[in-house]
Amino acid sequence: RTRITTPPQDQSVIKGTKAIMTCGVTHDPSVIVRHVWEKDGSMINVQSIPRMRLDVDGTLHISQTWSGDIGTYTCRVTSVGGNDSRSAHLRVRQLPHAPENPIAVLSKSEKRAIDLAWAKPFDGNSPLIRYILEVSENNAPWAILLANIEPESTAVTVNGLIPARSYQFRLCAVNDVGKGQFSKETDRVSLPEEPPSAPPQNVIASGRTNQSIMIQWQPPPESHQNGILRGYIVRYRLTGLPVDYQLKNISSPDVTTLLLEDLIIWTNYELEVAAYNGAGLGSFSHKVTEWTLQGVPTIAPGNVQVEAVNSTAVRFTWTAPNPQFINGINQGYKLLAWEPGKEEDVSMVTVRPNFQDSVHVGYVTGLKKFTEYFTSVLCFTTPGDGPRSPPKALKTHEDSRTICPLALLIIFTFPTKPPVL
Repeated sequence: RTRITTPPQDQSVIKGTKAIMTCGVTHDPSVIVRHVWEKDGSMINVQSIPRMRLDVDGTLHISQTWSGDIGTYTCRVTSVGGNDSRSAHLRVRQLPHAPENPIAVLSKSEKRAIDLAWAKPFDGNSPLIRYILEVSENNAPWAILLANIEPESTAVTVNGLIPARSYQFRLCAVNDVGKGQFSKETDRVSLPEEPPSAPPQNVIASGRTNQSIMIQWQPPPESHQNGILRGYIVRYRLTGLPVDYQLKNISSPDVTTLLLEDLIIWTNYELEVAAYNGAGLGSFSHKVTEWTLQGVPTIAPGNVQVEAVNSTAVRFTWTAPNPQFINGINQGYKLLAWEPGKEEDVSMVTVRPNFQDSVHVGYVTGLKKFTEYFTSVLCFTTPGDGPRSPPKALKTHEDSRTICPLALLIIFTFPTKPPVL
């Protein structure tokens, strides 16, 4: 008897992927078996649907599945040896839709809080796992505020917000397929204003000398000043170090530049500006970082050793100065050699920095034979040279003499027979 022994199975596939419905049959080899597939009671014409393919063994392939493929599929087998049919359900999962109609309003029960509500979206044929809530504060880029809101929720209260700042929200739903699209953004809601609710704008900084930085800014938007501005506070400190801020008070709202002086050479600073009015100090601007300009090294390379290697070349070895005394980016070293009394006529070789080896090696060539020289090494940065190491005196070698020994070859020849006397 003809019967289906490998029936189709209920399936749940992700939208855009492939679904495979099996329909394996056991039958008499002499019997011809015909497979027909139906979807929700209607026969499927596989030849007219490019996305579908029917194998000889009755397996139905559906590629690029979408919501239109959802339904109950029935495999009907007909033959003179008997008929059989089996069914299975195909579910196509997809990303959830965006939450609908999000609304944000000031909370009536809590201070510095906003109530947010929305309507539950279509779950994409897969149960929702969570919601993700993002916030934009004072038109700042979107940032995740709450990443695990319960899937049953349709409202949440956002606490701990800052007075005199505005907030906008959006949220998305997540199921086992992934994260859906974000909802429409809520209207921007402003909390009751107190001191200035926005920081100074367009804050920029530039290094002017190796000990000064100029900082410039523009006032907060007028709608966020919350009164008549009285001045600004500039605070700055070394970047990345656990040090306190240093403060500069500018008691005029018309002054929007400040030259910070007496800073440390070639050092990175972070700087912020806040405006204040009669109600108090507003929020500080986003940090800007800037370096004071490079200086020249303040110490010479150490452990300098010099020796003549032949009649025209000198070998130098040295160690790098401590990085904290280079005051910039190490551009390399200069090897110097000059004859006594001829300081203006210096033979110089530039050597690139070597950050792998603790001991550096370099050569000055093309010197005079058997001649006295003073030698020194210095480190340099883009602004200029650091101090030279203490001069060391040496003398190049004499020319080596080439001795050509005379080789005498004495060949003795012995006859095969003794001579006749």
